[in-house]
Amino acid sequence: MKPYYIDIHTHILPGLDDGSQDEETTLQMAEIAAGNGTKCLVCTKHTDMTEPVSREDGRLIRDGVRWLREELQRERIPLQVLPGMEIMASEDIRWKIREELLFGLNDSRYFLVEFPFDAPEDYISFILDEIHTFDGLVPVIAHPERYYCVQERPERIYQWVMEGCLTQCNRASLEGKFGGREEITAQRLMDANLVTCIASDAHSSRQRTPRLEGGYRQIASRYGEWTADLLLRGHPERMIRNEPLEVRGYARPVAPFSME
Repeated sequence: MKPYYIDIHTHILPGLDDGSQDEETTLQMAEIAAGNGTKCLVCTKHTDMTEPVSREDGRLIRDGVRWLREELQRERIPLQVLPGMEIMASEDIRWKIREELLFGLNDSRYFLVEFPFDAPEDYISFILDEIHTFDGLVPVIAHPERYYCVQERPERIYQWVMEGCLTQCNRASLEGKFGGREEITAQRLMDANLVTCIASDAHSSRQRTPRLEGGYRQIASRYGEWTADLLLRGHPERMIRNEPLEVRGYARPVAPFSME
């Protein structure tokens, strides 16, 4: 049986952020995803990045998902799409969650959160703790391999995972498409079982596309099909279904490592 994938991180909705800029590109991305084995993806608009988040963000995302579902049905593209956000960390994130300006992947307990690439460890810890103050909410750290402090000290991810966080690495990072430091860091996190899931972080139909099959093959060849299935289907499926997901039993510390 051919594997299928669930992609929890995409910028596929047209004209909402730096992802797809028009409806044609969105449908091209959907065709690529479906043709590459993706069964379901979450439309995670950048939130709180260039402009302060408002209730309008949620409305735009949900309207965009409804439109895309209709287009997929009309074009007979076999792909399920769900609402979500990629939330840029901010010091008032707790207030924004309380005011229901932010929501999780498919309205679940799992909040996909990103940070500035140069964010210090203490700032990341502060934001994660703010999310943890809400009983049951789970921070999902978007592409940790791209943050400079994690590249310098990947062992820090072990501490955040043991505190209840999850992680999402980009497929392109594993393939070295963001650079050597990102590739090495992603591999070290993978080796220590500190990656909860792999996603495309797709932005277009030409570059940073929603292809996951290559990532599946790469992980399966190095870590086995069981791990590949878990990271590209099993864990993401539990997230979008809002089911409990416990990964701490698999996690291992990462030995200090120098990029020099």
